[in-house]
Amino acid sequence: GEPGAFGDPDGGRADLRDFVDVEELRASAFFGREAQRVRVVVGRKGSGKTLYLRRFQADLEANQSVVVAEAPTTTLITTEHVLRVAHWFPEGLLTETWQLCWGRAILVAAATHLLFSKKYRAYLTTEERESLNSDFGQLIRRAKAERSPFTTLKQLLDSAHSPQSLLATVNNPLWDDLETRVAQHLRDAPPLYFLMDAIDEEY
Repeated sequence: GEPGAFGDPDGGRADLRDFVDVEELRASAFFGREAQRVRVVVGRKGSGKTLYLRRFQADLEANQSVVVAEAPTTTLITTEHVLRVAHWFPEGLLTETWQLCWGRAILVAAATHLLFSKKYRAYLTTEERESLNSDFGQLIRRAKAERSPFTTLKQLLDSAHSPQSLLATVNNPLWDDLETRVAQHLRDAPPLYFLMDAIDEEY
């Protein structure tokens, strides 16, 4: 629909030029020497999180030497997932558990992009792709295409039937090997960025 009197309330649809001064943003603390490090943007609804991520994405995509993967939000975890994990673990372990789960989900997403993304095809040999897929099929869950961290996280939680089974999965020693292998393959390939928005849209 048409924007209201105060502009489009949906940051995903709004015209960036109406809200963001690119040069001013680049001069801000968000675009310093470590602008491309891992970060989490938190704020109330309508505070500009999506606009910031869209501007950051546009700036990264202008650089042809990087790969930006926008994670679709079609497979977000639900309130039931969040409550289940909250009931399984005491408050003192909850943050660490979520960090582990998200880290594993992002790692699998990176591995599937190395395996199936056309942008990485030239950086891995056929043997390297076959080895990555066969050695870590248990963790990659026999993916046939690039997966987003959202998809992988949901699958990870859906496969766990108890706190013990979830911890057994995320603490599998194979994760360290997969991280090493992915890092080795990315060393000579373009940097890969996942931009994830609206993580809490469903709960």
